[in-house]
Amino acid sequence: MPGTIFVVLAPWWERWWALCLGALLCLLGLRWIIAIRTRSLEKDRQRLEEAVALRSAELAAANRRLEEMSLTDPLTGLQNRRFFDLTVPRQAQQALRAYETSGPEHPPQDRDLLLFFIDLDHFKNINDQHGHAIGDRVLVEAARRLNAVVRQVDAIVRWGGEEFVIVSDGNNRYRGQHLAQRILESIAGTPFDLGEGGEQRLTCSVGWAPYPWLVTRPDEFPLEKVTVLADRGLYLAKSEGRNRAVGLLPPAKEKTSAGATVDQADIRFVRDIGPMAPGESANVDEEPVSQ
Repeated sequence: MPGTIFVVLAPWWERWWALCLGALLCLLGLRWIIAIRTRSLEKDRQRLEEAVALRSAELAAANRRLEEMSLTDPLTGLQNRRFFDLTVPRQAQQALRAYETSGPEHPPQDRDLLLFFIDLDHFKNINDQHGHAIGDRVLVEAARRLNAVVRQVDAIVRWGGEEFVIVSDGNNRYRGQHLAQRILESIAGTPFDLGEGGEQRLTCSVGWAPYPWLVTRPDEFPLEKVTVLADRGLYLAKSEGRNRAVGLLPPAKEKTSAGATVDQADIRFVRDIGPMAPGESANVDEEPVSQ
């Protein structure tokens, strides 16, 4: 028909509202995909962090086990000389600071570091007569007995072979004799089980000394010199007949003049005899310690 105008409508999907709706749906879909991807990445990150934390904890535990193994004697489970070298100097410094802080007029209580050197008497006979396996068995039992007479804060070091060292931190030099007696009793008081080889009584020799050496001048004698004194006590105990303890203490009245050496006259010896087997006897000049 002339003059008639025909309007052709676009399909619905090309209309503005459909295009806007499509764009909105695309945006929502893109946002949903991004959110899903973000959550997935977050979960992956958390799993990675948990795995890293777990691995770090395992590595830390493994390092601790390796450190403990490096400080532990594999046979007896006691500490070893490396532990002594790493730990005891720090303990000595703490004891020294306590004395320096308190001053010579009022020395601190229970801050001494006591060193006990212990050697099983005639242990070589065990290895020679019964073999090294039985010898190892005796060493393990000796370690167990020593553990039973010390405090939890004390350390027992296998010094080498049949020799042990007890480090008693935060103790009192006037209780050293009592601990030495307990050590002697723990070894000699009950025979050792040798398995099919029966039982055998063993004894030990003990030498001990306190750090600081001098109460009035605690910094004058280093730990190394006190260690030598304790070892000298062990030598005396063995040379005087074994099955005994020899403690070395400074004189009751310390000299006021400074000096870097310890003479025989500057040492007070404290001697104790271990339990005697039937028929045994020993003569010893006992010099008990009183505070």
